[in-house]
Amino acid sequence: MKWIVKILQVIAAVFVLSAFAWAQTSVPAQPSQQDHKAGMMAGHKAMMADMAAAEKKMDEMIAKMNAATGQAKVDQMAAVITELVAHCKEMHGKMMAQETAPAADTSEKGPEQHHE
Repeated sequence: MKWIVKILQVIAAVFVLSAFAWAQTSVPAQPSQQDHKAGMMAGHKAMMADMAAAEKKMDEMIAKMNAATGQAKVDQMAAVITELVAHCKEMHGKMMAQETAPAADTSEKGPEQHHE
């Protein structure tokens, strides 16, 4: 009967020590809501800068196209169309990447509550 008590004591000690060790394990910190918001703002600013640069490039190309005549105008029109298609494909790729990216926010809020 004494050996059963000893076994139970050892089991209890192992249980207490493992619970203590588990409680001491640090959980990796999740990015705070402020960090997430700052990242989103930086991404937004970068996107706006990219859009402004693309718009400036298109304005320059359209100005050249409007000033051209004859075959040069046709060539400039082809260049504008090619640039528009490339821009459209780039935007589509970025949108698809956003949809397939894993959700960065793992807070308890539902997706509909994140837009404050």
